[in-house]
Amino acid sequence: MAGIVSRIAEVNALAERSPGFVWRFRNPPGNEWLAPFADYFDLFEPERIFFNMSVWESVEDLHHYVYETGHVELLRGKSAWMLPATRPHLALWWIHRTQLPTVTESRQRLDSLARCGPTREAFSFAKSFPSPAGAAPVPAAGQA
Repeated sequence: MAGIVSRIAEVNALAERSPGFVWRFRNPPGNEWLAPFADYFDLFEPERIFFNMSVWESVEDLHHYVYETGHVELLRGKSAWMLPATRPHLALWWIHRTQLPTVTESRQRLDSLARCGPTREAFSFAKSFPSPAGAAPVPAAGQA
């Protein structure tokens, strides 16, 4: 994981400068915040978990950042630092502008995607859903 770890600050800065970026989770010291994932991964080793969560103005803005900026270089090399996923490792969902997602909510959305496939509750880039009616929802993305 040294390759990705060495580029985290660079990629986070790129996200923060990208159109549509709203917020990102900043990992606190220690691994206690990873507790919701302790039974999600077959071989749970906190020091080997990479968790990212962010909020964007639109799914299109997030998609652009992930696949059309320097971030895509990390995706191209992910087989060098990431084991093949046996369960979903990325979930998208809608929140209202006044909310911020939580680590626990991210775990719940990943569970939903694993159990039910893409739904309005949790979806992916491959199968997304339009924002629900209401007060200016924005997509949140959680990745472990």
